[in-house]
Amino acid sequence: MSRLSEAPAIAKCGGPKEPVPPRQREVREDIFSEKRRLGYLLQRVLPGRRSDARLTVAETRITTLCLVMRMWRTNDSIGEDGQRLLMACPLFKPLDGDLRSRLAARARRLRCRAGDVIFDMGEEGQNMMAVLSGIVRVSIPSPQGKQIVLADLSAGEVFGEIALLDGGNQPADATALTNCDLAVLSRRDVLPLLQQRPDVCFTLLAVVCQRLRESQEKMTDILFFNAPVRLAKILLRGAGRRRDEEEEGEPALKVAFSQRELGNMAGVRRERVNHCLREWQRRGLIALKGGWIVILKPAVLEEVVRRG
Repeated sequence: MSRLSEAPAIAKCGGPKEPVPPRQREVREDIFSEKRRLGYLLQRVLPGRRSDARLTVAETRITTLCLVMRMWRTNDSIGEDGQRLLMACPLFKPLDGDLRSRLAARARRLRCRAGDVIFDMGEEGQNMMAVLSGIVRVSIPSPQGKQIVLADLSAGEVFGEIALLDGGNQPADATALTNCDLAVLSRRDVLPLLQQRPDVCFTLLAVVCQRLRESQEKMTDILFFNAPVRLAKILLRGAGRRRDEEEEGEPALKVAFSQRELGNMAGVRRERVNHCLREWQRRGLIALKGGWIVILKPAVLEEVVRRG
């Protein structure tokens, strides 16, 4: 190492430049990210406004308030219970105990109420999140205000991994479907881990590939199958997942999707969903009870899917 590289950095004013403490550097990065976020949201509301335009005094105050609220919601550590849930994620199982503990200690908790927007499509992505409790919906909005549901993620699943890996914008919306607790992992903490541990990197790539397969399957269904087939697949898949998560002794196949949610998942109008459900109810294939869709004859719905 040369003497020049060993010499302290000299500021333009002639004095030595003091190193910025890590926490202060993180806050500065959060402020910059929050300003970018507000600029993007303003661009969506005011199409003629550039997202990188200078913020006015009022907009700067809004940015500060948003940042304070976000830091308040994410200021807590995830706690022992949160660390245990985070480490139960398949992505982090290959890590040894010490490395998992250090990574969990860097995670922050984000509390969301049902209906809260976690991030918007096109927003800059700097974090990957893991669901500790609740359900998060990932969807793609249309200019007409509709949406295509890509996935409903429950405890133990991660999202935001694509923008974290390539440093680009979020490819979809993420919304809290129920009250949620999330563990937020910063890009500056995850990328060094992926560089050091190729096995974790490959596990994350497997998650990305699985999401890509599911998205391709959903797009194939929309392009090549009619509405009854798509709805039957969604009901059978949702009921099967719910049965796997329940204790033994509850054999009933049922889901709690609303007609609007089914329409968003299948890419069809709500009126078409209502027509299919009423027809299946008349034929005795399903029952509509107290907000639940109970599948009475799953074999017949499976035959609907097979015939396409």
